[in-house]
Amino acid sequence: MKFLEKSIVALLSSVIFSLFLAFIEYTPIAEQEPGVGYFSFHSLLVIYHGANRP
Repeated sequence: MKFLEKSIVALLSSVIFSLFLAFIEYTPIAEQEPGVGYFSFHSLLVIYHGANRP
């Protein structure tokens, strides 16, 4: 049972941390400048969640 609890906590921590980082790095469409490349929120979430995996 301890392993299951630790696994769930690790997964939730990773998702929450990834959401936090993606939220910080995301540039809203209204603030984006023409001719500059930006990542979508979904792309940032995938990048950060993949980087946080144990």
